[in-house]
Amino acid sequence: MTLLNHTLTETVIVVNADFWNSLPKDVQEALRKGARECTRTNREVNAKLHQKLPKLGISVDEYCKKNGIEVVDLTADERAAFRKAVEPIYAKYRPQIGGDFVDFLLGKVKEHQGK
Repeated sequence: MTLLNHTLTETVIVVNADFWNSLPKDVQEALRKGARECTRTNREVNAKLHQKLPKLGISVDEYCKKNGIEVVDLTADERAAFRKAVEPIYAKYRPQIGGDFVDFLLGKVKEHQGK
């Protein structure tokens, strides 16, 4: 597990449109249902962990380490590389989302990282 210091993220499942359309409708619906169930379960497990662990005096990364999960904390340079890699995404979606809103969100990220 890599510590990215981000908030709960949603998993996006992307499938080629031609492939998706070639699937029988019942298979498409089963995949949709499975994705919704996975999202719900992921949110529930995360919420429970984030409520339970502080009461036990342990952080999520400590819990993971105790349970055999390798935890990698990125260096400042590695974090900077991630930020640089997503710059084109900000540029692409800024006009659709609105520059003021993107700036607001990025400001909140910086504010949070300073804590």
